[in-house]
Amino acid sequence: MITVILFLLGEPAEALAVQRKRQDLNSNDFLALLWSPRGKVMRELPEFQPFLRDFGLIELWDQYGAPDLCKKNEQGDYVCE
Repeated sequence: MITVILFLLGEPAEALAVQRKRQDLNSNDFLALLWSPRGKVMRELPEFQPFLRDFGLIELWDQYGAPDLCKKNEQGDYVCE
């Protein structure tokens, strides 16, 4: 819950950093927030790419396809709306 609280307190970069350190994909509240319209602010942060790499999402998306919100750009990074 700490990551959600940080986000709600106006600290989206810190919320993403804490989640990266925890390496916990069972944080359903955080993940729901991250992929919600309100989470767009986190998806636009430079820290979002390392988050995707740390959790293996880039490899997963390269193999099986990215979510509808995300497209791969010319640099090879995923940009998510």
